[in-house]
Amino acid sequence: MVDDHNHEHEHEHEEAHECGMCGTTFDTEEELKIHAKEEHDMGS
Repeated sequence: MVDDHNHEHEHEHEEAHECGMCGTTFDTEEELKIHAKEEHDMGS
């Protein structure tokens, strides 16, 4: 059961889009891009 829980956590982390600047995670790449642009002034 512990292995199943760890697998779920790893899966959630893989699905998340993490900001390399501060480590905040977002559900979508678009949210991450908006965050990076507004919070870190990094727009593509």
